Order: sequence, then structure tokens, then C-alpha cells
Amino acid sequence: IIAHLAVGHAVWVGYFLMPFFVVLCLKLVEGEKAGWGWVMGMSLLLLGFFLQGAFHFVLWGLIFLVVLALFYPRFAGPCVKAILFGILVSLVRILPPVVTFFNGGVQFFSGFVSVTDMLAALVVLKAPAEALVGPNHALGWWELDTYIGLIGLAFLLFYGLYRTLKRNLIFLPLFAPIFSLAFLSIGKIYYPITRLPIPMADSERITSRFLIVPLVFLVVLAAVELQRALAEAGKRGIRERLLFLSLLVLLGHDLFQHSRIWRVTNLYLLFPRTPVDITSPVLNHPDPPYTTALAVGALLSLLTITVLAILSWRERHRPAQLNP
Repeated sequence: IIAHLAVGHAVWVGYFLMPFFVVLCLKLVEGEKAGWGWVMGMSLLLLGFFLQGAFHFVLWGLIFLVVLALFYPRFAGPCVKAILFGILVSLVRILPPVVTFFNGGVQFFSGFVSVTDMLAALVVLKAPAEALVGPNHALGWWELDTYIGLIGLAFLLFYGLYRTLKRNLIFLPLFAPIFSLAFLSIGKIYYPITRLPIPMADSERITSRFLIVPLVFLVVLAAVELQRALAEAGKRGIRERLLFLSLLVLLGHDLFQHSRIWRVTNLYLLFPRTPVDITSPVLNHPDPPYTTALAVGALLSLLTITVLAILSWRERHRPAQLNP
């Protein structure tokens, strides 16, 4: 995310809404009642992504929910409802671009060239000067850079993957969409999906970005398992504490180096200066189709939120009505 923000991809600020998506998915697989309250929460979260301009995160979230429903039918009901109502509640941001860019899908590029490149993106620290060099120069390294360092990767693989699958099988359903998104991030594997008549499926052209969703989930799962391991082990000796502290310092050092290298000022030196004439007057002309789409979308979004609020309220108060 540091590299994306540095290169000017401001919509990646939507990344900071991802923890809420993770929390809702954890509640679903942990067995909490995924009724209309859960559906409303997920729908409003998808709207939040849209309002932030983070459309890509919406698409990745929808893929995550679709795969979860396909592999585990017991979650199909809440997932399908969340997808449908998430789209309805976001029509205020969906309809205007649909009118403007109907049948205007983007040109598909690629994801990670290979699994080796995915591994390199996680553990190899490259400077902006190297961003346009190598076999992936057409994309730019910022599209592949998912740097967490070698210690960070070991932490995720051991606690997030190995220990979770071994000790906490309640989270097993999450790994179907986690592995699916990681799989789709390689090469042109996702390309055939863009050719299917599925709305929004052809709007993603650089699939290496998919990897951010599995990473966020693994970070959360790894933190859960690390806390569990610390609780089970009890009080640690001074040598173990120093070892953990040393690893933490090294991890922080690696991440700091990445942040330092990928500063905006360093990216400024990477690209040539392009003169832009900013004196042109802003033109304001009527656009009835766009304005109508915006008004209809806003009305439908408001109506959907109202329906979800009523359904959630009735669901929450139904037990009290049955047992006065």
C-alpha cells in the first residue's frame, strides 16, 4: 500500500476499511448469527468502499464472498444477500459510471508473472529506480510490491497458515477464498473470467493487486494464533523475550526501510516533469442522462438502506415480541 500511495493511487486509502471486512467474515465463520444485521453491515461497508473510490476493493470483496458461498453452501444465504444488497445500496455510485462507460471494459494486463515473482514481491526490497526495470516493467514494480520482509512472511506462514489450519479449524472456510484470490493473482489466470458476461468482472486488469486481501486475512489470523500461543506458553524467560524483541525490531526495521525508500519525493524523481496548462476554464454543461442516473441511484440506495434498517430492527426485536 505504501508503494501504491506513493505513486498516486489515492483510492488505496480504501485499504483501511479492510479490517471491517475481515471482522464481518470472522463473525460469519465463527457461527454468530448472520442475519439482516450482518447483511446490513456488509452492505454499508461495500458502500463505504465505493464512496472512498476504492472500487477494486469492492470487486475483491465480492469475489471473496462468492468463493466462500461456492465452497461452503451453509454460508451461501448471507453471502448472496450481502452481494445483492451491497450492489443495491451502492447504486448511487454504480449507475452514473454505467451510463458513461457502458460496455467500456479495461484492457487486461497481467498479474505476477510467476509464483517466484509473487515471492519476490513479498520479500525483495526494490527502490523506485528499479520500478520500470525487468520483465514486469510494463506494470511498474508498485503494482507488484507487496513487501512484508522475510520475517513478516515467516510470521504469516507459521502463525497465520500452519498454526491456524492445525489448531483453529473454525477458520478453515476462509482459506478457500484466500487461496483463490492468491491463485487468481498469477499471470493471466483471471483473464478468461473477464470474458464472461458477468457485470464488473472485466474491470480488473492488474490481478497482482488481489494478493492484498489474503495478506490482510493472514495478518489477522496470525495475530490471533500468536496471542493464543503466548497465552498457552505462560510467562516467558528473559532469553525468549529478547529473542522475540529482536525479531520485532528486525521486522520493524525492514518495513521502515521500505517506507523510507518509497517516499513520494523519491517517486517524484522517477517520472519526467510534464507541463500542464491549468488556466483553462472549467466547462459546465447540462448532462441529463448522467444527472438522471445519479438521482435514480441515490433514491434506490436510500430506499435499500431503509429496507435493511427495517429488517434489521424487526430481527433484533422479534425475540422480545415473542417472549414479553
